[in-house]
Amino acid sequence: MGVYAQTGNIFFHDITVRNGLNDGNVTSITQDKYGYIWIATQGALNRFNGTTIERFAHKQGDSTSAPASIPYSITSGPDGRLWFGCDNGLYEFDFASNKFNKHALLQNWFIAKIIAAPKNQLYLICNGSLYEYNTVQQKLTDLKEKNAVINQYPNYSLCLNGDALYIGSKGGYTIYNNATNQAVFNSVTALSQLTVNRIMVDKTGYVWLSNFSNAKLVRYHAENGQSEIISDHPAIRSLNKTASYNDLICDSKNNTWITTNVAGLLQYTPATRQVNHYLNYKDKDSYNAGHILICLFSDAGERLWIGKVGGCSYFYPDKNLFSTLLPFPEKERILTSRIVREDNSGNYWFSTGHGISYYDPHKNTWSVWRNEPDKKNVIYNNSVRGLEIGSDGRIWLATGGGINCYDPKSNKMAFFDEKDSIPKAFYFTANKDRQGRIWFGTNGYDGLYYYSESAHKFYSVRQHPLLKQFIGYPARIVYDDSKGRIWVGYGNGLAMADEKNGVCKFWKNNDSSRNTIIGNMVIDIKEDKKGIVWVSTFNGVTGIDLGKDQYYWINESQGLKTNIASSLAVDTANRLWIGTAAGLYMLDEKRHNLYYFDEASGLTSAEFTEHAGYQKDDRIIMPTTKGFIRFRPSEFKKEEHQIPFYIASVEVQGEKKWVDKGNNNQLHLNAGQNSFTLYLEALNYSNPSQTWFAYKLSGFEKEWHYTTDPKAVYTNIPGGNYTFLFKAAMRNEFDHVEEKQLTITIKKYFYTTSWFWTLITCSGALALYVLYRNRMNKQRRILLLETKAEALEKEKTLVQYESLKQQLNPHFLFNSLTSLRSLIRSDTKQATGFLDGLSKVYRYVLKSGDQELVPLQFELEFVKVFIDLQKTRFGEGLQANITITENNYGRYIAPVSLQNLVENAIKHNTTDKDSPLVIDIYIDAEYVVVRNNLQKYHLVETSNKKGLTGLQTLYRYYTDKPIAIITDEHYFIVKIPLL
Repeated sequence: MGVYAQTGNIFFHDITVRNGLNDGNVTSITQDKYGYIWIATQGALNRFNGTTIERFAHKQGDSTSAPASIPYSITSGPDGRLWFGCDNGLYEFDFASNKFNKHALLQNWFIAKIIAAPKNQLYLICNGSLYEYNTVQQKLTDLKEKNAVINQYPNYSLCLNGDALYIGSKGGYTIYNNATNQAVFNSVTALSQLTVNRIMVDKTGYVWLSNFSNAKLVRYHAENGQSEIISDHPAIRSLNKTASYNDLICDSKNNTWITTNVAGLLQYTPATRQVNHYLNYKDKDSYNAGHILICLFSDAGERLWIGKVGGCSYFYPDKNLFSTLLPFPEKERILTSRIVREDNSGNYWFSTGHGISYYDPHKNTWSVWRNEPDKKNVIYNNSVRGLEIGSDGRIWLATGGGINCYDPKSNKMAFFDEKDSIPKAFYFTANKDRQGRIWFGTNGYDGLYYYSESAHKFYSVRQHPLLKQFIGYPARIVYDDSKGRIWVGYGNGLAMADEKNGVCKFWKNNDSSRNTIIGNMVIDIKEDKKGIVWVSTFNGVTGIDLGKDQYYWINESQGLKTNIASSLAVDTANRLWIGTAAGLYMLDEKRHNLYYFDEASGLTSAEFTEHAGYQKDDRIIMPTTKGFIRFRPSEFKKEEHQIPFYIASVEVQGEKKWVDKGNNNQLHLNAGQNSFTLYLEALNYSNPSQTWFAYKLSGFEKEWHYTTDPKAVYTNIPGGNYTFLFKAAMRNEFDHVEEKQLTITIKKYFYTTSWFWTLITCSGALALYVLYRNRMNKQRRILLLETKAEALEKEKTLVQYESLKQQLNPHFLFNSLTSLRSLIRSDTKQATGFLDGLSKVYRYVLKSGDQELVPLQFELEFVKVFIDLQKTRFGEGLQANITITENNYGRYIAPVSLQNLVENAIKHNTTDKDSPLVIDIYIDAEYVVVRNNLQKYHLVETSNKKGLTGLQTLYRYYTDKPIAIITDEHYFIVKIPLL
């Protein structure tokens, strides 16, 4: 069969030792009252939550650990109790302690089969007989002794149908009613005297009976005595395998599923009497159930579970959204796919890197066009990236060597070349628009060509009035939207040609703006119901709303697992489907939520190839590395049902603690155990990768955490009472999920309790009061002494500074009089001015003598006069630059401080016309700065080293800012804080 879709669209989820199973030899499967799946294997019991497996193996010396024997039968009763039948007795699981209890009455009994019935009853096949066990009274009754019919016929298998117990015997079966203790044996002629190793009753009352040794399977109706030998069904006989029918189960639609030892899984549909066969195909992927199948189980969610040699598989009958189309007949196993089209007769055309194929599902026939070695080419090149069906039914091929066209009516393949106005080149695409043009994109020559179906002629893009400006661009796809605009995706951008209005636009991403496409390698283009055009690229997907001039980007930042987007489709509900290199996404109609699908969702492959998607009616087909994925988006329904979720365990100081699954649980932690990890789990068997968790520790935090990580880690939580709130849902949608809670109590150290600190506080307060009284008395005495000392120290400093100011009189006066004498002889007018300046200097000194601080303006005026007097003496050997603006004049400074610094500079440095002393006075932040260049005397006889020291001491009483004295190889700098 050319188009291969697994019958019934079934997808098998596999569980093996790689997923955590103890071993691969599965003997029995059941589901407990909380929803966990228990898988019995030869070496242990395995509890599966949809994601991980917890193994229960026997521990030597621990009587509460798992049985030290093979569990042959496990079941969960109507009362929620979980039972295990082993070759050494009957065991029960204690959910509160996570331990196992052994029932002493059945110790060392070989229990081959358990059936749980109402009213605390178990039916057991063990030690060659059939027993009834009352689990409350722990009373064991041998039914052979209780009922003569049961005693007369051997007991090999069991099943419960309502209140009736069906017992497989030899040559037939017995129906036993426990309430009346009545039993009736039904002989089945078709079985002769064969052993009934398995028995099952379907929903219409048919009894199914299987015999292992003779590989016989019979469907029997008791009312009319008619038998149907299923093992003789043509579909089964065609397998040419003698199989034992190991287990039987009936699904919700009354289909019977049968496991076999060599023929895989069988499905029987009573309405059509059709047998479907699910077997291990050559490519061992998840679309098989394996060969050696042992047991079957149906859970509360109508999933069917298969125990087999090699592990376990489970599936939803008739619930898989996706099916698969293979591009070539199954025997070829060429899977990587590119383009698909469906013609008007419902036939499929496929293109790949290995030629093209045609499948007629009505006749179940294939045709393949592929170039073979040493044979004449049937197409230009086997690499076919573009395929389109023309309005006249002809098939157009864009190959790696040129353009072909196949006419199904004449069965002829045409080859076009330069004489037809289209070159032989490597072509990427073939796309049809509504105007009857077939567009072909290539990476060479003019880049884009089209064929007019009305003119029967090829044209170059050179002849297009709008698109000719893109000659030579590598065209990869062409799409026309609902308004007739032509969109062309290139390998280096996107173009739009509005032929009606003569408008053309081009988009290219250059990382400078978001108002463009997200990437330049365009793969697919589709328009949604609102007129937004979506473009897939190797950097993500862009939505372009031309009317609003808005752009929407979808990439890894918005939730994609990869930026490589390829196939696009818009369904009838206006949802956007995106095939990527790492799975399929659906963006809902509101463009708010992304839904993800991968192999666990039923895809044969989550790796979509870089080719456009195809849509016809309500069907979407997209290419992957393992065939074409086909689905009807209308069949996708957002799962509203809640998934069970629990706290699996709590880890404290490296030790994991079991948490009971009941409600209103409590966790008590000792003082110091304030760092812990809560492990959450959700029983999501359909698509566990889409499970989201939400949690918060009420009393410690206000915001909820939303994550796919099932671990909630808390560290350094203060002692106290808290409530851990948690929930789980599919795809981060918690609107209708009711939260659960765990009360957590963390004990406090005694020294952190309120009573302890109340006592400490009172004692400390009393001690502090006594200490305070004593200290205050001492402080008063010390403060009095310190005040006196500080006053004396300040007075001493002021006296020293005043003495420093008075030093101006003898030295300065002597030098000034000498200069004045010289001026009187040489320049009487200048002498008069010099005398005026001298009087101003002494007037300022006398006036400021009783002031601690003076305005900076007064000090600057004084120092300017002083410098002018000094220039009379030194001439061009002294230069001064004062660059202080008026906005600083209101600040304060100690009087004569700048004059002292200027005089200090003159005293310690040489002044010469050829090498003048330069003094700069300026403001730097909150300081007035005096800077002079260094040209020091070797010896300064009049220096007593006390001027700057006294000034520094004085300023400590005025400000916390120190006087800064800086000397480098060029300058001597003093910075005085402004007050």
